[in-house]
Amino acid sequence: MYFIQYSPNLIFLRIQRDFFAKDIYMNNKTIIFLSAAAMCVISGIQFSVMHSALSSISPLGFLWLRFLFAFLSAFLFAGIRNIRLLTDKTVLILSVIHPVSAFYFQSLAASQAEVYVTSVITALSPAVISLMAFISGREKLTVRMWFYITLIVSGGVICAGSPGNFGKFFSPAGLYILLSVILRGLYYVRAGQMTKSISPASLSFSQITYAFIIYSVLFLLSGEKLPPLTDFAPLDILKIAYMGVFATTAAYFINNFLLKSISLSANGAITALTFVVSLLSAAFLSGEEIRMSVIIGSAVVIVGITLLMREKSKSFK
Repeated sequence: MYFIQYSPNLIFLRIQRDFFAKDIYMNNKTIIFLSAAAMCVISGIQFSVMHSALSSISPLGFLWLRFLFAFLSAFLFAGIRNIRLLTDKTVLILSVIHPVSAFYFQSLAASQAEVYVTSVITALSPAVISLMAFISGREKLTVRMWFYITLIVSGGVICAGSPGNFGKFFSPAGLYILLSVILRGLYYVRAGQMTKSISPASLSFSQITYAFIIYSVLFLLSGEKLPPLTDFAPLDILKIAYMGVFATTAAYFINNFLLKSISLSANGAITALTFVVSLLSAAFLSGEEIRMSVIIGSAVVIVGITLLMREKSKSFK
C-alpha cells in the first residue's frame, strides 16, 4: 500500500486533483516538495537565460515575446483542462502588479547587471514577503522565525563578497530588481488570500492572459519594432520560448498552487533557494565566476531555509 501511494502515476493524479480543484486542500508533503523543487530550478535558471536573451532585444520587445509564448501555452493548457478566465477587477489589478510591473523591472535589471547582482538581491524576498505577511495580519512570526529569515538574508549579503561590490547593488539595476522583489511580496500576500477561495489554475491563466494583453498594447504604443526573424538565432528563440513556457506559464501555475498549499513565509524561503540555483546557473550558463563568498553565502541561505521550513512544517496542510 505504501508503494502504491507514492508511485509516480498516483502522484501525477494527486497533483491534478489538488492543483485544479477549487476547495480541496493539499496534504501531501511529497507533492509540495516536488513542486517547490521544480519552482526553484525553473526560476533559478531564468536569470541567466534572460540576461543572455536581452543582449539582442529590448526589454519591452522581450517581454512581449515572452508573454506571447506564455499566453499560447497557457491557452492550450486551459483548453485541455477547461480552466476559466477570471474577470474580477481584483485579478486585473493583481496582474498589473505581478507580472506586468514586476517583470518589467526585472527585465530592466537583467539587461543592465550581472546575473549574481540580480540573484543576490532576490535573496531579500523571504524578509520582504514575511514582513508583508506580518503587517497584513496573515501570519504570526516568532522571534526564532525572524532569526532564520535574517540568516537567509545574511547569506545573500555574504554572497556579495568584498565591500567594493556593494555599489553594484545600489545601481539603477539593483533598485529595479529590489522594486521587483517588493512587488512580488505584494502579489504573494494578495494571491495567497485569493487562492483559498478560487482555483490557482484559473488565477494563473488569468494573470498570464491580462499580462499578454497589457504588454501587447504597450508594445504597440511604444512604436518599437522587433528585429527581423532572420536576425534571431535558433538558440535565441529557444531562450525566449523557455522564458514564456517554463519561467512564466509553468512557474505561475506551480507558484499559485504553492501559495494555496503552504504559508507565505515558507514560500518566501523557496524564493531564496531559487537564488542559489541562479548563482550556479550563472557559472555554468553565463560563465560568471563562483567566488568563495558565493559558496559560503549559499550555504548560509540553505541552512536558514532548512531551519525555517522545519519551524513552519505545521503550515503544510
